[in-house]
Amino acid sequence: MPHSCNLISSDEVTEKIEDVKKKSKLAKWWLEYILISEDHPRINLYFKSKKAIHMEKLRHIRSGYTYVIHPISKFRFIYKIYMILYYTLVLYVNSLDVGVTYKEIKPIHLMISRMADTLSIIDIIMTFFTGYVIFKTKTVELRPLKIAKKYIFGPFFIFDVMGCSKMIIYPIFYPSIQPWVLTVLNILFMCRSIRIWSLLKLVYRFFLILHVKSKTTIYTVCSIIMFFFTIHFSTCGLVGINVIRKYHFQSPPSHNNSKDFNLYEVYFDYIFRSSAYIFGITVPNEYLNKMTRIEDYLITIFIYILGKILIISTWLIIALSILSTKSTHIKFQNILKEVEEFMIRKKLPPNLRTSIINYYNFKYQGSFLKEDLIQFILPDNLRKDINLGICKYLINNVSIFEHLKYEEVIEIVEVLIPEIFLPNDCIIQSGTIGESMYFIASGTVAVYTHSGEEICHLQDGDYFGEISLLMKNQDRPADIYAIETSHIYKLNKTDFHKIFSKHKKVFKKIMRIAENRLKHILRVEKLYKKTLFEKDHVESLARF
Repeated sequence: MPHSCNLISSDEVTEKIEDVKKKSKLAKWWLEYILISEDHPRINLYFKSKKAIHMEKLRHIRSGYTYVIHPISKFRFIYKIYMILYYTLVLYVNSLDVGVTYKEIKPIHLMISRMADTLSIIDIIMTFFTGYVIFKTKTVELRPLKIAKKYIFGPFFIFDVMGCSKMIIYPIFYPSIQPWVLTVLNILFMCRSIRIWSLLKLVYRFFLILHVKSKTTIYTVCSIIMFFFTIHFSTCGLVGINVIRKYHFQSPPSHNNSKDFNLYEVYFDYIFRSSAYIFGITVPNEYLNKMTRIEDYLITIFIYILGKILIISTWLIIALSILSTKSTHIKFQNILKEVEEFMIRKKLPPNLRTSIINYYNFKYQGSFLKEDLIQFILPDNLRKDINLGICKYLINNVSIFEHLKYEEVIEIVEVLIPEIFLPNDCIIQSGTIGESMYFIASGTVAVYTHSGEEICHLQDGDYFGEISLLMKNQDRPADIYAIETSHIYKLNKTDFHKIFSKHKKVFKKIMRIAENRLKHILRVEKLYKKTLFEKDHVESLARF
């Protein structure tokens, strides 16, 4: 099939990938895991067709940065699940170090602390070699310099480096390190607690991957994690104050009695105190009697106020989540419930129900917006700019648009009708009268002859259906079915002739392509029928 079918196919991309993989088994394994993956749960948010995925793979290989991990890859998906466990360990251990002096540190804690620091260093290195998604444009950045710049000047780099630097500082400067310097370092190492937000974000995304739609469930789990770490951080603060006073400000210093201080016994003792302060529970008199110093009272008041703020903010968030029924996500869920209720009442078959749900998921991507109303309110010039922005990818990929002027492109965009076809949907049926042609924004369709012989696949930027519009008394010569969920724009016959008749050069080009396509379809159909006839003839002779 000429022209449209000669665009880069998945087979061509596979060949280019295989050329790189031939270097070694390790390179093959590496590419399979670091290139964009079709199985990634969030793939449809950024790449809506197989061709777009294959082109992204090709772009990654051509860039030369095959050592950079794609953010929508198998490796990154597995790594994010690991990151939940990793952040939990690091947040727990780093904050507990605030109550540790190097002289009295227990071997087990030293081993866990060093393991956490080693994992932190590995994570920092991994971040420099992992691309990131630019959410505004829904594109992926793979250039190492850009990745490094974003991470270094981002909010976490300094805290990540400081949080794992004790693994290097302690062995080098101990035992000459001054006690007060050690205390300051321990406090600085606790700054990595800011990664609690990264942990909550990962947990939230993990629930989305599991298709957990209940916001209440997600919020409850995140609240439990937040409460746990708030209690943990508060406990570490209490232990830290005790250690700082015991080893640095007590007169005479009690460094020689460090063996009498068991960090974990003190931690489990203080965890009940911090929990009582946070939740506003009455503190036992035995705890109050032990408060003989001003710093004990100050940290108690601070944690008590922090707990009240946390509880109040929790209830406020719950109230806001209940009141936010106008959010786009909740609107979408409500619409899905109405659709499901409609399908149950109408007793629609299961296959049709699945198709309808898939249609809504593809069209709205989890957020319902009244697009028609939004565009209706806007003035004509802004509406034209919006249409151009929406169809920008289509305009850049359809070859015939290259020869049209800006005003002519706008004229086409204004009359295009968006449609969504699900897998196995029939878009064009052979033998019918053609009243429109189609442009593929995203997706893949298959072209078959009237007898059912497959001719080719068409993908993003291709167009079809023009043959019956250009040739008199010519019905649709082929059947066209959607292979994957496809976003397609329809151009009616009257609008087609009105626009393209003005541009003779483009019109002749489309006519030439249409003639070649028709010849190719008829030739394939003739050859297929001939093959079937010969096969039937041979079989009939074999019977006799």
